[in-house]
Parts: sequence; C-alpha cells; structure tokens
Amino acid sequence: NWHMEDGLPDATVTALVQPREGYLWVGTARGLVRFDGVQFKTFGAGPATGLMEAHIGALMVDRKGVLWVAGISGSLARYEQGRFHNVSPARDGAGGAGFVKYDAGGAEPSTRWMWGRVSELAEDAEQAVWSVGADHGLLRWHDGEINVFTATNGLPAGEIDALCGDAAGNLWLAAGHMLYCRRDGRWGAPSGVDPAGPLQRLAPARAGGVWVAAPRG
Repeated sequence: NWHMEDGLPDATVTALVQPREGYLWVGTARGLVRFDGVQFKTFGAGPATGLMEAHIGALMVDRKGVLWVAGISGSLARYEQGRFHNVSPARDGAGGAGFVKYDAGGAEPSTRWMWGRVSELAEDAEQAVWSVGADHGLLRWHDGEINVFTATNGLPAGEIDALCGDAAGNLWLAAGHMLYCRRDGRWGAPSGVDPAGPLQRLAPARAGGVWVAAPRG
C-alpha cells in the first residue's frame, strides 16, 4: 500500500491506468501521478505541465498507446513523447454550444468555461476519443477536430450515466435508464435490456459487447 507519506499528493484516487511503457499513472484530486515502482512524480496544473487542472476525472490509453487525461471539470489532454498536449475545447466567451460558465467560489477564475464533470473516456473504431460531461452530452476528438453531440444533433435523450467502448470499436452509452450502442455513426437501443433504474457501470467484454451493472444486478 502507498499513502500520502509515500509521495501521493492526495488520498483520493480517481483513476488508474498502465500504458505499454510500464509506468503506472494515478489520477488524484490534487494532480496526476506517475509511479515507476519506486518513486511518485506528480504533475499539477499549469503551463509547465500542459494540464489545465489538477483534479483528474478519468484516464485512458488508446490503441496507439497514447495516454489521455480528463480533468474533473472537462479539460482533456494527451501525453506523447514525454509531454502533455492540451486538446480541450476552446474557451469561447460567447458561450459555444454546450458550454456553461463555471464559478468555483474564487478558487478559479469565473471566466472559465467547462463541460461539467467528466466521468468516462472511450475510443471508437475510427480511433476518435470520446468524453462524457455530466450535463452536456458527449465530446468527440479526432485528428485535432472537436465535435459536440447532444440530444439536438443525434445523441440519445436522457442524463448520461456511463460510456464504454468495446473491442470492435463500438460505443456503448447508458442514458435515461436505457442502453444504446453506436455503430456506423448511428445510435441504436439493443433489445433485451430492461433495467429498473439507471445503468450504473459499463465494461467491455472480452468476447465482444459490454457488461452492464444494473440496479437488479
């Protein structure tokens, strides 16, 4: 076991992932940590690291071995060749589609634009990266281009509870007490899923498809 006295910046661990390079990356409420088996190296927010915020919401390694980092309030970064590259949506003072103004009670500038709490990251068959904002639909990043999906432009209606990509590159979405799958650019609801409440977790199955944690088990 490792604790703050061993080098962790915070006792709250929000995400874990291990790329092919072998390092263990640990997301915490006060920074991203790289662990080599002996020492912890913490990456906080700021120009020196390229991370927009220290509170990490999710981590993912894509098919190319690139590490993706999602901040709790919507920032998105990728780690390549020893550096973090911010790929967050541009902060638009006019309030672009889906953006809301964020006021952290003086902890951060009130002019910050955010997506809400990012809880999941997933990769599709085109190697695009998707992230979930708790109140603002989905964000898709592909080859430097960002697209926003909400119920007004093809996203299934309902509050998003979970997102997952399967081995074939299909996206699975739990929203509004329903399960949806995105194949060939279209969302559809598979038959045989009738939960009694919100679907709480999704995880890829080795044989294809996903495992679903429902209220009844």
